[in-house]
Amino acid sequence: MEINQNEIQLEFDSKAEEIVFSYLKEIVSDENYMIKAHCALTSVFDYNQDALIDKFRHFCLLFFNDKILSKSNFLENDTAKTHFDFVIFTKKFQMPTLFIEVNGSTHLTDPKKIMMDSFKLALSQSKSIPLIVIPLYKKYTENEIYEILQGSLSEINVKKAFPAYCPQCGNRLGINRNRKFLIDFYYCSKCKGVNKSKSKTFNIDDIPLFLK
Repeated sequence: MEINQNEIQLEFDSKAEEIVFSYLKEIVSDENYMIKAHCALTSVFDYNQDALIDKFRHFCLLFFNDKILSKSNFLENDTAKTHFDFVIFTKKFQMPTLFIEVNGSTHLTDPKKIMMDSFKLALSQSKSIPLIVIPLYKKYTENEIYEILQGSLSEINVKKAFPAYCPQCGNRLGINRNRKFLIDFYYCSKCKGVNKSKSKTFNIDDIPLFLK
């Protein structure tokens, strides 16, 4: 997945998004991670537009009133412009570790936004990538926004709470447990360890946290 770090979009949907982005740049470790704003679902999940529309249609038919699907160009227009507000990627291989949504009060009342929010949550859960929502349903000061963001990120910024990727090849790491010492460890199914018959392993502490 190739993402140019210079392509970060600086045109935000709200002042709150702009504030959140400025704080993310302050607190996310730029040594190992990078932030991308307004990241299209198709680029994150490697779906083409038709495949994404099919997934969204199936999701709506399962969980929502399918009458809304008959509205003119709803699927094509809304899925085409749907994005995650922010995505934190690994810096080396540019793989997603966390999705962040900044939601205003319309996300509680607008049927389309409610459906899209549910769809994005379902996609992130299917890939086992955490999604956090910053619920800005009323006016907050910049300090209050920072506190909400810091609190939400701190809950995820712990070992094994977000995806880890192999430092050598970028493959997503699995987690196993040493039964003798009852210690968890990561392993890469693509890279071989010292014993060529076994996968390469990493200590849990080998994967850096994304907050400074």
